Amino acid sequence: MAFLPRLTDDGDVSYVDESGLTAASYVPVSYEETDGETQVVQPSKGMPIVAGEGLVDGITTSIRVVDYAHHEVHSGSSYRIEHNASGGSGTKATISFTTSDTAKWLHIIVTARGNVESVYTMGEGATITAASGTDYIPRNKNRNSTNTSTVISAGSAGGAGYATIGGTVTDFGTTLESLHFGSGKQQGGGERGTDEWILKQNTTYAFEVESQAVTSEVTCELHWYEHTNSN
Repeated sequence: MAFLPRLTDDGDVSYVDESGLTAASYVPVSYEETDGETQVVQPSKGMPIVAGEGLVDGITTSIRVVDYAHHEVHSGSSYRIEHNASGGSGTKATISFTTSDTAKWLHIIVTARGNVESVYTMGEGATITAASGTDYIPRNKNRNSTNTSTVISAGSAGGAGYATIGGTVTDFGTTLESLHFGSGKQQGGGERGTDEWILKQNTTYAFEVESQAVTSEVTCELHWYEHTNSN
C-alpha cells in the first residue's frame, strides 16, 4: 500500500494511504515553503493538478514539470555569488562563508574560470584571516523574493546573511576539490546531480581560483539552494 504526505489543517504533515485521499487532499510542494503553493491529488486521475491545471500538456502529452533545483529558484530559496579578479601570477578569486548551525543545508555547485593556467580549490573547515575580504550579500535568484541566505561571513564583521569575497585563506582545512586547468579553460558548473555538494552545517568553507600566469583574469562562481533536511 502506497503512502502519500498530506498537509493537515494545523500545518503538520501526516501520511495516509492513497485510498484515503480525496480531491480535497493537499500535498505541499515543499514542506519548508510558506507561500501557499499546493498540489491537489485526485487518485482516480492518477496525476496531481496544480492550480486547477493538469500536469500533462494537452497538445504534446508531455508532463509539465521543472526539476527541484529550478523549483527552489521559484520558491526564493536559491542564491548566487561570484568574485572576479585580475592581475599577475598569483591573482586569486576567493569566496568564503560559514554555514548556519541548523538543518537548512546548502546544496551547491561551483564554476571556476580563468583565461590562463589556474588552480581551483574547495576547502572545508577553512581558516580565513580575521577582518580580511569584503562582506557581500548573496543574490536571491528570484528577484521578487525577500528571503535572505543563512550563510555567515567568514572573515569580516558582516554576520549572518553575508559571504566574504577576496578574503585571505590561511588554511583550507580538508580539501574537497583541487583542480588544475589550462589557458582559456573552465572547470565545474556541470550537471547538478554529479557536481553538487551538500555542505556541512556550522562549518567554514573557502572556494578559490588562483592564476598561475601573468595578465590573468579568474572567476569563482557559486550557485546554491537552501533546503531543510527532513531526516
